[in-house]
Amino acid sequence: MTSRISTKERALLQAIQSVSGDMVALRALLKDLLTPAEYEEVVQRLQIVQRLADGEPQRKIAKELGVGVATITRGSRALWRHKGGFYQLFAKKGG
Repeated sequence: MTSRISTKERALLQAIQSVSGDMVALRALLKDLLTPAEYEEVVQRLQIVQRLADGEPQRKIAKELGVGVATITRGSRALWRHKGGFYQLFAKKGG
């Protein structure tokens, strides 16, 4: 992952940042940006990573959410990538 942010990406991040203090506006923006399936996938991915950060076993999460263990493993790899966003959000803060 590169630390350089393109002009287009900066516009996206600034739009998200501008509504980050308003959950209703943030939800509306994300639902406008993503398809319903993409939105649900992002919601589920965040849930997976949060449960991993809380120490729940991968197989338990997979069973309860009805997803494959490979999906959970992908979330685990993303969580422990020290420069990644999930690490910054969950693991670095202790879950």
